[in-house]
Amino acid sequence: MIPIGSILGGVNVLSGLLSPLAGSARPEEPAQPAAAGPLKSPKPHPEPPPGADAALRKVLARYDVTQITPRQYACMLEELKKTGALAEEELNQLGQVLLELDAEHIDLDEQIDLVKFYTDKLDKLQDRLQEEGSDEAAFAGIATSLAAIQNRLNWLTKFALLHSAPDAAGVNLLT
Repeated sequence: MIPIGSILGGVNVLSGLLSPLAGSARPEEPAQPAAAGPLKSPKPHPEPPPGADAALRKVLARYDVTQITPRQYACMLEELKKTGALAEEELNQLGQVLLELDAEHIDLDEQIDLVKFYTDKLDKLQDRLQEEGSDEAAFAGIATSLAAIQNRLNWLTKFALLHSAPDAAGVNLLT
């Protein structure tokens, strides 16, 4: 398990952020799907607080998720929490990245491309789905993990874009 407390030097902000996740070292378990029902659409995003976009841009200008260590990523999440740039739900979702990196035995100071990491992870899940066939049971077993990984990849891709072009106009960051 990643020693979050030592990363933050006694500051428990991120530990509090990840406390709902601390009980499990594994990524989310797929939920049991409703019987033959369609996938529910995601919840609408809450209205971002005033200045959230500017705060997000300011933090992400300092962090490149295509060349980042888990330690730096934890600090980035702590800054995002302090600025209120993202809702608690998104921060919790992004906090899962640390648990997944730990599950893959990525060292705290090992540099990693998170966009590539999640693109590869998504590809593996899609390949697994194809191997298991296109029946409903195979899809139901993978659907929740697939959606969670896709969501993280979407955020990380936005983060990478924002780092490379901080003044990019027209990027809808918070949805």
